[in-house]
Amino acid sequence: MQSSGAQPKHGSLPPAPEGQFSLFLQPSFRDQFCHCATCYPHLIPHPQLLEEEDAYEPSLSDSSSHDGTGTHSHTASLLDRGEAALSNVDRVKAIEGVMVYNHLRDKVKEFLKPYAESGRAVSAEDIKAYFEKLRGDERGISEAKGKPGEGGDDNRREQEGY
Repeated sequence: MQSSGAQPKHGSLPPAPEGQFSLFLQPSFRDQFCHCATCYPHLIPHPQLLEEEDAYEPSLSDSSSHDGTGTHSHTASLLDRGEAALSNVDRVKAIEGVMVYNHLRDKVKEFLKPYAESGRAVSAEDIKAYFEKLRGDERGISEAKGKPGEGGDDNRREQEGY
């Protein structure tokens, strides 16, 4: 509570920033609020300021959190979980997928190398254009942007699943 002659705490603060912003407060920040009849009603529409929230704490591993692969699903790294998922995929498909990934990775590295050597920034348009060229899909992307393409059928067909 403030005394009758003292200025309220909010009177000495700078104006609030415009727009959305984040605050990182100490756990005891609620103790600093003025609870006078003038100030307290301004807090009521914001229950997150008045009520203490539970802090997130990851659960401890126990035998019930196993994901069937011998690892704990909550504590396993992304690599471990990826390897576990990969072990459930057909070997031939997994090897083909890794080969395609490595091939694409090498092509993208080759594309980015001149930018890295020159220190030039890569724009979103550069990346879009590269993947259009890689797919052979310049016309399809321009149509997706709303630009009319030339000609009729581009001979693209939906791929059958396995």
